[in-house]
Amino acid sequence: MNSLILSFNRDFIPKLKNICDMLLENLNIHYFEYTKLYKSGKRFYITNNQNWLEYFIKNNLQDNMEQNNILWGTNANRYTLWTGLNSNQVLSAYYKHDMWNGIFTHHNSTEDSRDLFAFSSTVQNKNINNLYINNLDIINKIILIFQRDIYNKLPLENHKYLINTNNKSVLKTDSLSEISDEKINQFYDRTKIDRYYINQEKRDFYLTRMEFLCLMLLSHGKQIKDIARECSISPRTVESHINAIKTKSGCTQRGKLISILTDSQFSFSKDYIKYI
Repeated sequence: MNSLILSFNRDFIPKLKNICDMLLENLNIHYFEYTKLYKSGKRFYITNNQNWLEYFIKNNLQDNMEQNNILWGTNANRYTLWTGLNSNQVLSAYYKHDMWNGIFTHHNSTEDSRDLFAFSSTVQNKNINNLYINNLDIINKIILIFQRDIYNKLPLENHKYLINTNNKSVLKTDSLSEISDEKINQFYDRTKIDRYYINQEKRDFYLTRMEFLCLMLLSHGKQIKDIARECSISPRTVESHINAIKTKSGCTQRGKLISILTDSQFSFSKDYIKYI
């Protein structure tokens, strides 16, 4: 069965060429892999590096529970830099094969499986980690291309193409983060901000906490009545906050108001709304 998996990957590599050429020529990313990891430990696995896959299977690296738990735990940690992980047999093997300074990311998780992607460069190319941190949209764009052009061509449900594991331990979801959700929530509770200072087109001003919240919700497509409901205030009060933002910023159009956030030196995720 392993010979069938290896021959499938070898034959499939040309279909990955478009993605891998874009990664290497533009970003100096040498390595790409896609894994569908099942809770049982079985996996569907393709990579642009045939030698690595042969080594992976020959040395039964699919049985390494430390690595499997890292991959399973990406459900709670969407982006995971390799350099921040404790060493294990699989990570050490990546390093020995000059596949390093990488990132794991998940884009589809269920109770029984994870869709996982890995990108990496070389041992010497440490600067690639800055690209991941500052340009995650690039990684997401590559995954969208993969989903559009390749995903539906994969025999994900065919057991002949799954790498089996001899380790029957249960995969865990909490192996990556030592900081609990409770601690994170405590941090946000203790660091409430009353004023958000903004520099917009050479104009310095600040927004109150409620003004900033209204602006964030507005930027995510919410209407006045929706913002009022989420903030537990009246629609008229929401309009007052938005008018105050217009006066302070000099922006009167919705698109210009939203640009206050998009052009900011800070990048706030949608999840930040619940912590304001």
